[in-house]
Amino acid sequence: MAGFSQCLNPTTSTSSSTTTTLTTITTSPKSTTTTTPTKTTTTSSTVSCYTDLPTYSPPPVRANTPNTTVTGLYLHRRSDGKAVLNKNIAGIPLYWTAPGTIALLEYGGAVDGKLCQFKDYLNALDDSSDPSASYKPLLFDLGAPVSDYWSTTRLSVTAASPWGAQSWFLACPTSVADEYLVYLQTGTDVPPGQTCALTQLS
Repeated sequence: MAGFSQCLNPTTSTSSSTTTTLTTITTSPKSTTTTTPTKTTTTSSTVSCYTDLPTYSPPPVRANTPNTTVTGLYLHRRSDGKAVLNKNIAGIPLYWTAPGTIALLEYGGAVDGKLCQFKDYLNALDDSSDPSASYKPLLFDLGAPVSDYWSTTRLSVTAASPWGAQSWFLACPTSVADEYLVYLQTGTDVPPGQTCALTQLS
């Protein structure tokens, strides 16, 4: 199963523009290809706009555990920022950005005539209605990342996370046909009244 691309990105300066080195590593599943283009960043008080980033075409992330109701479905960012699985083959590519963060690169117009991209960081958070529950909602958020313990080898969290190393996710149906909310599963709890599938993602 194909993995997700890794975009190793140094810390962004708070000055109006800087030039640093961007290293891209693509894995599928054992071979690697490395390039070292440069990038320019323009920083605001809330998010960083990245210009001159190379164009990537990594495979989207999908549920890869056999014989589940969500097998083969693709990961997407819903309009409210929540991570979902659905049948749309145009799933989102995720980029691992050092140290330990994962982001969706989103286009945001132009700066000084150059294409601007924002990093929409993937975060695993406690459920607001039941913080002690073992299922942790996945949310995409612009700005500074909250979760900085994602693994570089697959969609999972390392032992540095508050819940230790975890690589399984819950996919729970929504009111939309063939759409499932995605949670990081750190135990055995399930959202009340729901029948969810347990899967890994890559």
